Amino acid sequence: MKLSPPASYQGQWEKETNESAPWDDLWTFLTELNRTPEHEFPAWLERRFDVDRLVRMYAVAILISWSGIDDSGSYLVHDAATGKWSFVPWDLNNARMVFWRGSDPDWSPSWHDAVPTYTLYDPATLAVAEGKSQRYGVEAHPPFVVLFQRLWDAPALRNRVLDE
Repeated sequence: MKLSPPASYQGQWEKETNESAPWDDLWTFLTELNRTPEHEFPAWLERRFDVDRLVRMYAVAILISWSGIDDSGSYLVHDAATGKWSFVPWDLNNARMVFWRGSDPDWSPSWHDAVPTYTLYDPATLAVAEGKSQRYGVEAHPPFVVLFQRLWDAPALRNRVLDE
């Protein structure tokens, strides 16, 4: 959800519906997501996003130590009737809390990850960024999610996630 051009390892945005419609709604949304001043962000998010659904999804993501979010193929859904957007996660099996059938029965999940997962406050995210820098050099994008970062940086929104 960053405005920078995609790196060579990233695919382009894809549409699943309304393929012939212009992309203006997505580009406008992404620009506003990245550039709305901090003091205006909570009100902007309420106008443009299904915040209740976002808060619940992010709280669950934190609880399961969701990982592998960057380049995951998650969806942004634009509801043409309401004008609001929703974030629909993909690959929730990419979580450190997942118990695989082949795992040792005495296995214990990694439950002590940083609470603001996939933000610049998350040491695991910063480790992923370092690995990408080593693999891809200067074109590597930090793998934090702008939407989660902005949600976490707004105290009232952060408190809603924590309350959830």
